[in-house]
Amino acid sequence: MIVRDSVDIDVPPETVFAWFAELDKHYREWHPDHRDCYWLTGKGMTPGAVLYAEEILHGRLHKMRFLMTDVAPDHYARFRILGALGVLIPRGEFRVEPGPGGSVFTATLYPRCGRLLKLLMPARVRALVVHQNEEGLNLKQLLESGA
Repeated sequence: MIVRDSVDIDVPPETVFAWFAELDKHYREWHPDHRDCYWLTGKGMTPGAVLYAEEILHGRLHKMRFLMTDVAPDHYARFRILGALGVLIPRGEFRVEPGPGGSVFTATLYPRCGRLLKLLMPARVRALVVHQNEEGLNLKQLLESGA
């Protein structure tokens, strides 16, 4: 099982990627369940940078660290999730591609033992899928409104 969500955004790919390069400044406006975000090492979407983020998922506060592993500016940023959550979901990716109105933004998470997770923790998996979809829709609204 892969957790993936895509959304068409009527801005160029460069605009989407630039927004993510400053995620620490935009994180709380991206979703109401986002609490805090800052770069522990490095800055922006560059390989080796580590982002710290806090958000509410399935009713619980999660404190996460993301290591940027592979970045192609204006195209994609791949990351590893560090710590305990990384045992269940070791990696993810943000991808931006040219689309009909400007861009297609895709967020993907690659859970370990995805089918087993879905069977053992269906409410948590559903909450993650809903949260990811809301992030895509919120990103569309933010960028298309010029925020």
